[in-house]
Amino acid sequence: MYCGTHDVVGCSSCMTLEHRSCTDVQLISDIAETMFKKTDVDELNLTLKEKKSEVEKVKTSRQALLEELNESKTKAVNVIKAYREEMETILQNLETESIKEVENEFKTKEAMLQEEIQIVENQMKSLS
Repeated sequence: MYCGTHDVVGCSSCMTLEHRSCTDVQLISDIAETMFKKTDVDELNLTLKEKKSEVEKVKTSRQALLEELNESKTKAVNVIKAYREEMETILQNLETESIKEVENEFKTKEAMLQEEIQIVENQMKSLS
């Protein structure tokens, strides 16, 4: 027999003599069934499994967010590089056009100055 008041196991005689006034004396066979039913430990295990499942969902969602972040970073880097290439092309075109303008202006001024030099030389010959 088992005395729940004193948390003691004993024979029928001991329980009758020493635990007569205790209200929580039962046969071991009666309480064994209730002790092996769903206990707090089982409920705790179930709760832990639920929490583990929730944590795994959070981990999965964070991994998905990390993948999206990596993709966004890659796209941003590619856009920046493409913009730089576009700027380099524009600058290259501006450089080429500017050099052409300078060359054309130089040729115009050079021709004008050569013509003036020729006129001055002709005047110097005339004066001689």
